[in-house]
Amino acid sequence: MSTKVRVNLREMYPKYYNQDCFVEVDQDVYETMNKYDHIDAVYKRKVDYHKGYFSLDRSPFLELEKEGFDVNENLLLKELISFIELTIKDLLVKEKERILKKYVQCKTLESIAIEENCSIPAVYYSIKIAHEKIKEVLIKNGYDIND
Repeated sequence: MSTKVRVNLREMYPKYYNQDCFVEVDQDVYETMNKYDHIDAVYKRKVDYHKGYFSLDRSPFLELEKEGFDVNENLLLKELISFIELTIKDLLVKEKERILKKYVQCKTLESIAIEENCSIPAVYYSIKIAHEKIKEVLIKNGYDIND
């Protein structure tokens, strides 16, 4: 007879559960769910990394640079700063904090989760949602984003 584990579905699936929802499942089922969540997260990070790696040179000015036109560096810098401000202002407070902790302060998902007293998947999905919002803004403003 396997032991029962009490699981909060909101911590495991924050995208689908807005409030606490506790269920009791077997220990085997819980371990399997965690294992597949981990495998899925690793796969998504790997895919996202390679997408980012191949799209580092993407910008609205890429065609001008390829044709040999000289693009003013100040123009590129101003464009980048305005874009960062535009994308960050539309994010929720928690998403802003997590993005800054992850990319500015270079913290791991685990350290952010411990700091905020929540689960690692909750932090991961929050950052993923922020990435999707930023991607939408980039697409609207003429940046070339490949899926």
